[in-house]
Amino acid sequence: MSDNDFKVLMEFLSYPLDSGKDILNRFAGLPKSQANELPQHKINSGNQLEQFVYIPGSRKNKVLLVAHADTKWDRDYQYASVTGNRFIIDGKYVSSAGIGSDGRAGCAILWLLREMGHSLLITNGEFGNWRKMIPSLSGSRWLKERHPEIADEMNRIHQFAVQFDCRNATEFKCYEVGTAGFRQYIREETGYKDSGREGVKDITLVCSDICGVNLSVGFDKENTSAEILNAEQWNNTLDLCREWLSEPDLPRFPLQNTVEGRFL
Repeated sequence: MSDNDFKVLMEFLSYPLDSGKDILNRFAGLPKSQANELPQHKINSGNQLEQFVYIPGSRKNKVLLVAHADTKWDRDYQYASVTGNRFIIDGKYVSSAGIGSDGRAGCAILWLLREMGHSLLITNGEFGNWRKMIPSLSGSRWLKERHPEIADEMNRIHQFAVQFDCRNATEFKCYEVGTAGFRQYIREETGYKDSGREGVKDITLVCSDICGVNLSVGFDKENTSAEILNAEQWNNTLDLCREWLSEPDLPRFPLQNTVEGRFL
């Protein structure tokens, strides 16, 4: 891992656990020179969890890269008020106050890939707030329901979507937004194992016309004080995507396609 990659990862893991605001503001503050357009930072003033930052990419064959800024420390949504100290033990990041790598590790990857010409989508509210009856994935739900023009653009101008929010080292999940051909393509490009279709993530809401995949970023026991992040596994996904997503002719994968072929 390079010194800069390590520095960026530690920066994102050091943000407070109780809010995704600082991470969203970091992406929203990107200058136009680093993107095709200025970031679109949309916030619902009545519900701060309904929030996202979208940065359209500049290259022709664009992929939509996705991560969420919020994190949850335990099953009761009791957010830690302090970040705690991070320790590195045998290449794994641990902390008595929770790491927040579920989400933040993916945001670090988006930041490091931000100049490749792909589009970035950072959402808030993946975990919602059960005390206030706010559903999970509230940021992406709000995007789809209240900003359909942006959701339509995402599905129109991108080849496919890649989210960085899957546990373990070398797994991927497409849920219900990956055709058989797309899953085959992901296996060939990454060497990762298909870990099934159960669950929901931002891509399951955002992807209506294009396929999407969620990739491992090396965390385990997420949202608990026993959470760990394996730096080598995180870095493996980062380097893999640097090479894979630099290919000039990335194919497009419609979510619905009745034409027979290799990638259906």
